[in-house]
Amino acid sequence: MMKSTLKIFLPCFIAIVMAHGAYAQALKNVSLKFNMGVSFSGPEDDLALGYMKGKENKFFTEAEIAKHLNYGKSDGLGLKLALVLGKNSSNVLRNDGLTQLNVGITSVKARLYPLSFVAKEDDMMEGMGKIASKFPIGIDILVTGLLWGSFNGLHFDYGTGFSKITESTFDSDYYTFPEQSIKRNLTYFGWGFQPQFLQSSSGKWTANAVLDFGKYKWTNNAGRTSSLKYAYAGFGVQYHIK
Repeated sequence: MMKSTLKIFLPCFIAIVMAHGAYAQALKNVSLKFNMGVSFSGPEDDLALGYMKGKENKFFTEAEIAKHLNYGKSDGLGLKLALVLGKNSSNVLRNDGLTQLNVGITSVKARLYPLSFVAKEDDMMEGMGKIASKFPIGIDILVTGLLWGSFNGLHFDYGTGFSKITESTFDSDYYTFPEQSIKRNLTYFGWGFQPQFLQSSSGKWTANAVLDFGKYKWTNNAGRTSSLKYAYAGFGVQYHIK
């Protein structure tokens, strides 16, 4: 009885230990981030032929899960790959001022941080100081600023968006104008900086600024390209799981 129990228990125990080890390894250097702020957008390409900037200061949110991968064998400098889910919107006005387009976008993006550094803020600042000290006085301040914005902040985005574009009027003389909506699949490319400016003593929590730029593009009814160009400003909070 005992032998048969051991034959069942031992393989199960080993499988659980191995699964736990794989799970722990998978969570190593994984982080979760939530960003929010305001976006500023304007029409580009074909859309700019008939429309101009409308109401700006649109609210945006995005959630990110990312994993750091070392360039070498030890923790430190590497790259970070992330999956980002976001929501934002835009408003543009027709050039005659009679109608407007409201664009709501849900997006899925792949994000690459080419200069990810796994360390506490003090260690990172010390490392940047060593690099900047090799430059002349005055230039070292500029180098420190560039490094501060780049480490854990410089990133490039590529992804897709799912949009509902609604045309409506706000002019009382055109109150019978029928509201119309179409759906479009968009492509997105962007880049930006999300530098850290605050970190907890444990290194688990960090706060970051957001200064991003990008463009959504889609094919219009004429088979040509319409697009919206975006700039984002805000802040975020990041939690490092392990």
